[in-house]
This record gives sequence, C-alpha cells and structure tokens, in this order.
Amino acid sequence: MGQTPQELEPQGSAAQEVAGLFSFLSEQASMITSKHERMKA
Repeated sequence: MGQTPQELEPQGSAAQEVAGLFSFLSEQASMITSKHERMKA
C-alpha cells in the first residue's frame, strides 16, 4: 500500500507532460492550418 503513491507519481507527471505536449502540438497544427488558409485566400 505504501508503494502506491510512489508508483502513481511518475505516471501523473508523465500524463501532464503528454497533455502539455498534445496542447502544444494542437497549437502548432492550428497555426499551420491558418497559414495554409491565408495562402489559399
């Protein structure tokens, strides 16, 4: 039981990293798509 928090902590931090990376990638993707839309127009 005492090991559970130690095991969950790395997973939580990893999930935060993945969430941050995902949001960053989505921002980059939206920027790229907006640039393409401008080029089309």
